[in-house]
Formats: sequence, C-alpha cells, structure tokens
Amino acid sequence: AWKRAEPDLAVLAMVPSFVVSWVAYGIIAVSISEAWLGNEPSLVRSLRYVFRQGLVGALLIVALAQGAALVLIGTIILILSEIVAPIISVPLIVILIIPGLVLLVWLVFSPVVVVLERRSALTSLARSKRLGSGYHWRTAGILSVGLVLFMGGVSLGALAESITANPLVSEVWHLLWPVIFTPIMVSALVLRYYDLRARREGYDTGGLGESLPL
Repeated sequence: AWKRAEPDLAVLAMVPSFVVSWVAYGIIAVSISEAWLGNEPSLVRSLRYVFRQGLVGALLIVALAQGAALVLIGTIILILSEIVAPIISVPLIVILIIPGLVLLVWLVFSPVVVVLERRSALTSLARSKRLGSGYHWRTAGILSVGLVLFMGGVSLGALAESITANPLVSEVWHLLWPVIFTPIMVSALVLRYYDLRARREGYDTGGLGESLPL
C-alpha cells in the first residue's frame, strides 16, 4: 500500500521544499559568495542582504515559475499513472513531461541570478536560459541526480511508515526532508552557476566582489 501512495507524497513534499527554497537560495548564494571572497559566512548578514536589496519578491516569482514546471510534471505523472495501464503510461509520461523538464532546466539558475546580479524576476528567467545555453545537458544531469535523491528521501518516509505502522513517522519525515534536501541542492546549483560564468564570461572573485556589496 505504501508504494502506491509514494507519488502523491512526493508531490506534496515539493510544496514545503519550494516555500523554503526562495529564501534558502538567497541565503546560500550569499554565504557561498562570502566564502569565495575569503570572508566568514554570516546567516544574519546574508538575510540582511536579501531583504535590504529588495530581492524577496523577485525570488518568490522565479520560485513560483520553477514550481509551475514541477507541478506540470507531477500532474502528468499522477494522472497517467491513475488512468492508463503501466505499459502504456511509462512511454506517455516520458514524452509528455519533456516540456516541463526543459522549462525547469532553462529556469534553474534564475533565483541565484536574482541574488548575485540583482536583476528583476523576468530578466532573471531569461538570463538563466542564456547562461546555461550549450550546457543544458550537464545541468539536466545535476537535476536528475537531485531528483533521484529527493525521491529516495520521500521513499524512506513511506518505508518507515510501513515498518512502524505509525503514520506520524512518515508525516514528520516528509516535513523535514525538504528542509534537509533544499540547501544541498541549492548549493550544487549555485556552484554550477559560478562554473558557467567562469567558463562563458571569465568570472572571478574580482567580479564577484564588485557585484556583491555586503
């Protein structure tokens, strides 16, 4: 029974993940940037930077855009898994979720662009696509690893419930897991952003110091 509930739990678990991510992106991006500049990261200073620069609204908008791509993917998977035979639904799912996956890869760097380049939400969405151009398959690989890790964590909660016969164990885990997972994934994407800027634009610590007035 727990295996059947797993997809629904996975989609629900993505909701708190995105609630956390729009703030986590800002905090982690600034913290990593400080470490790269040789400064000691500060949670208070990172929060102050995000709110002082007026980035919260733009972060929320780009996070919602990313969330829309995930909702599209999740909805297609849930609907097809319920109404179509498995032998047919698998190839259909692969075909139909491609637009959502492409959109997610294009938009994945938009939150860190908002923070480190202090651009508007719409400009950051376009900038994310341009920055990743030519490297989208590598970015997709990082996202795929993250998705496998995320789903594995969700499955652990469902498995724990089946072993303990206590639904509370699963409920608590599905609240905690996105909070644990999000900083890990965001850190990987921030580092990927730096890698792309270094490859495409010759970005270095000097450029970072000028763009991040802490």
